[in-house]
Amino acid sequence: MSPFDKIYAKSPIFIQEIGVSIFAFKRELKRSGITYKKYLKFLMKSYYWDESVIEEYQLNQTKEIIEWCQKHSLYYKKVLSEVNASSLVLSDMKNIPILKKEDLRNHFNEILTSQKNINLFFTSGTSGAVLKTALSNNEWAKEYAFIWRQRKLAGINRSDKLATFGGRNIVAVGERKIFWRRNYINNQLLFSAYHMNEENLSSYIKKYNEWKPDYVQGFPSSIHILAKYAFDNSLSLHKPKAIFTSSETLLLHQKQVIESVFKVEIYDYYGSTERAGIITQCTEGNYHVNIESGLLEVVDGRFYWTSFLNKTTPMIRYDIGDTGDYKILNKRCECGTCFPIINQLSGRVGDYIITKDGRELGRLSHMFKDNMNIKEVQIVQDIIGEITIRIVPDKYFDLKHAESKIINAFRARIGNTLDIKIEICQHISKTKNGKFKFVISNIETGVKK
Repeated sequence: MSPFDKIYAKSPIFIQEIGVSIFAFKRELKRSGITYKKYLKFLMKSYYWDESVIEEYQLNQTKEIIEWCQKHSLYYKKVLSEVNASSLVLSDMKNIPILKKEDLRNHFNEILTSQKNINLFFTSGTSGAVLKTALSNNEWAKEYAFIWRQRKLAGINRSDKLATFGGRNIVAVGERKIFWRRNYINNQLLFSAYHMNEENLSSYIKKYNEWKPDYVQGFPSSIHILAKYAFDNSLSLHKPKAIFTSSETLLLHQKQVIESVFKVEIYDYYGSTERAGIITQCTEGNYHVNIESGLLEVVDGRFYWTSFLNKTTPMIRYDIGDTGDYKILNKRCECGTCFPIINQLSGRVGDYIITKDGRELGRLSHMFKDNMNIKEVQIVQDIIGEITIRIVPDKYFDLKHAESKIINAFRARIGNTLDIKIEICQHISKTKNGKFKFVISNIETGVKK
């Protein structure tokens, strides 16, 4: 725990809310400036482009990112040495080598095109491979513009009230009454995702209804817990304009319960810590590839992204580890766009564990975001309330240090509701289709039913 975290944990709630708001203010300074405003204006127009304009744009952006990499990335100067960007056509992309997660991890410094004014992000992702990536402030602002295009298309404004159910560690694990914190900068009430058990959920619903948010955003698993409790106990929930889910796969049973109880549509958002590419759900319920974010190739169901968004850590034909079905539209979607459709996002299903008190927890990759010199990590659950964390270490790995950080990360967020065992491995086996699963659940109840 950092010195700031220690001070935050011991502070009264009003001081914590000031801290939350200061953090939000600093983040807004980085991503809500002129770059964000100009790019959002561009995105609102490009959403309605014709197919011919889309194809031309993607080709030009692909050429541009290849030329950029050839000039600024030591790694890609070698990999792309025989590629002539000026004469490239999109069908030529199949001849360029795939960038795997281990390539990004092992060659990060050579791939990187700048080390000035960058934001570093650590993730294990859904594939289990621990890696880091970097993003400039301008790139972060552009990503934020994609988020707000989806929201604006759903009728949301920047001044609207927001309720968020996410994974930030904003409430002490031992808290018994107040499970939320106010962010005054974004007109936001942040609800802890780690205290949502039977004992506390009535308090969540009471506060949610008092807040009366214009829109809801967060993990589908957390929003589903709230909706299911309301349904089971015949409680009503304030109806927002829209609900936005991200960071986990939105499962069908979650979608059905949430939309039924809240009486409003869900808009799902697919992104990644690497900023490889973006897919968003439209007002008609279709998942559209955001063509300005990157070029998506689907080969035997696997997603290969060439990112237009991230030039600081460029990724060409990046195997992100996700899968799905791809469909090119021959006409406009009823929402007004010609962007390609993903029929099914299937690469993130099953990333849930179940605690002793019955909570279903997803979005576990953030437990390993600190750089602990781990090559790969996998969570296995055979018994409710117990997990085994399999770790493939690198040469700088310190077991005692890593074990302490991992256990403390879980304890800080969910208390003693899990028994944790650390297992050191030389390698972690993949599934039959070559997929590296971050979470393996052998529980026959919960999200697998």
